[in-house]
Amino acid sequence: MTDDLEERLKHGDQVAFGELFTLHRPRIWQIIHFRLSDKIRGRVDPDDVVQEVFLESEKRLRHFVDGSFPSLFLWLRLVTGQTLSKIHRTHLGTE
Repeated sequence: MTDDLEERLKHGDQVAFGELFTLHRPRIWQIIHFRLSDKIRGRVDPDDVVQEVFLESEKRLRHFVDGSFPSLFLWLRLVTGQTLSKIHRTHLGTE
C-alpha cells in the first residue's frame, strides 16, 4: 500500500503525502517521544513536534521526490531528526 502511495506522490499527488504521513505518524511520534530531551519535555509536547515535522517535510517534499531515498519513512526520519535538533537548540540555547 505505501509503495502505491509513494508512487502517486512522486507523480505529484499531494493527497498521497497526507495519507502516507498519517500511516507513518505513530512511528514518528515514537522517535520524537524517545529522543525529546527531558529538560524540555515540560515545555514541548511530542504532538506539537509531529506537527512541526509535517510542516517541515511538506515544505521540503521536493527533496524526497527528486532524491534517491529508498522510502518516505526514511526521509521523514531524517526530517524528524533535523526538526528535533532545531527544537533542542531553540529551547536549550546550544549550537
